[in-house]
Amino acid sequence: GKVTSVQHAAVLLGYKTVGEVVAMAISSKLLGESLEGYKMNSGDLWKHSLAVAIASRLIAGKRHKELENDAFSAGLIHDAGKIILNRYVSERSGAFEEYMSDEGKSFLDAEKEILGFDHSEIAAEMCNVWKIPKSLAAAISFHHYPAQSNDNVLAAIVHVADSLSLMSGIGSGVDGMLYRMDHRAQETLGLSEDDLRGVLDETVESVDKITEQMK
Repeated sequence: GKVTSVQHAAVLLGYKTVGEVVAMAISSKLLGESLEGYKMNSGDLWKHSLAVAIASRLIAGKRHKELENDAFSAGLIHDAGKIILNRYVSERSGAFEEYMSDEGKSFLDAEKEILGFDHSEIAAEMCNVWKIPKSLAAAISFHHYPAQSNDNVLAAIVHVADSLSLMSGIGSGVDGMLYRMDHRAQETLGLSEDDLRGVLDETVESVDKITEQMK
């Protein structure tokens, strides 16, 4: 039937789902622009962020259900730092290309070498400005290096979710090159290869369905 109010939607869907729908709608504008520096077309960053959010929630649901909401939120904004850095990456595109011409060098390595910091550090600083809980900011800051997070479970969740999303090719951009999952995070979360395949399949299906519905 027709939903006639926010209250009606909350009753039908539950407040958690309504919150996720609102977050997705807002983030589609924030993360929907093209990012020339990262070779991402319009909507690529949002689709990738959506995939990481969904995968993070699914992973948390398997092992840490109390973190489902935080996992979704952290996954949705884990790469928001790219919005800030895009201009500076674009201005130094030649330096990035030269640096990455060396075999084995990743885009993340290039950010640290050329800019002095990477997009995850900037995203964490944005979280502090936005008064986002420190647990989420820490997870975002260490989502590429969960082993350095002092056993932050949320960082491990977002890392694995990010890795799976990059494997799927959903809006990965140029910085997805040479990115590898830290399997210690997988072991920390107690995830089997079958678990990962299940999360990946459900994430791809969900992203396709949501993006189609929001056109």
